[in-house]
Order: sequence, then structure tokens, then C-alpha cells
Amino acid sequence: MPPKVQALAVLSSLGLLVFILYLIRKGRLREEHALLWLMTGFSIFVLSAWRGSLTAIARMLDIGYAPSLLFAVGFVFTLLILLAQTAVMSRLTSHTRDLAQELSLLEWQVQNLEARLRRQTEAGTYHDHGPKTDRSEQTSIPSSAQARPDDSILDIVDRKDGALEEEVTQ
Repeated sequence: MPPKVQALAVLSSLGLLVFILYLIRKGRLREEHALLWLMTGFSIFVLSAWRGSLTAIARMLDIGYAPSLLFAVGFVFTLLILLAQTAVMSRLTSHTRDLAQELSLLEWQVQNLEARLRRQTEAGTYHDHGPKTDRSEQTSIPSSAQARPDDSILDIVDRKDGALEEEVTQ
């Protein structure tokens, strides 16, 4: 490899390593991705700095022009990085879809609760007595009306409404 090409390759690989370290230091490149990038930069640096190792590996792989091995190594690591990023993107897409579905269900439940509250208010069956200031007068909600892990919001509200109606009639 001509000395000018080697010098350019060494400077480029050092620049890449410095930039990767800068991104890690600033928190813009997470550790899980940084390792692959550091391996890429270090591999290119080693192959460009030691001409003998580059030439020996190029001969072993039957590559006619040794500096093209640098591009081949860079290409392989680029493919690995793209594969890792695609896996992360797929996971995030799936997670985003799940969150959107969950948000949609919650919005639907809130709309139903608001409609129910509106109907109760219009029918005169909903009474807001305001906040109680004396804690001794407050009664606890019976265990039959308390939330269970598999309940929907509507189930909890139905049970609490029923429990409060029982308390009022007693």
C-alpha cells in the first residue's frame, strides 16, 4: 500500500475513533451500539496502521489490492450495524403499535366514563357531596368494591358506585 494511502487510512480511522468516543462521551451513542462502532473503528485502524497485517490477510483471502480489504472490513461492519439497527427499529415499531392500541383503549374507556357521568348527572342520580374535611367521618370502600388486577376501569367504577349506594341506604 502506498504511504500516502496508508497515512490517509490511518488518519481516517483515528478520526472515526475520536468521533465515536466523542459521541459516547456526550451520550449520543448508547453503550450497546458503541461497542460495534468501536470494533469497526479499531479494526480499520489496525489494518491501516500495520501494512504487513493488511497485506498478509489480503493474500490469505486472495485479494489483489490490499487497501480494498479495508473497504471490505468496513462494509462487513456496516452490514452488522445496519442489522443491529433494524432489529432495534423492529422492536420499537412493535412497542409503539402496542402502546397506540393501549392508548386507544384507555381513550375509549374515558369517553365511556364521561358519557356515563353525563347521563347520571342529567338523570339526577349523581351527587357530588364535595370533599370531606373530617377524616373520622370517611368510610372505607368495602373490599368487594376495590380494584383487582384484571379489572377494567368500568368494572371498578361499577363496583364502587354500588358500594357507595349501599352505604347511603344503610
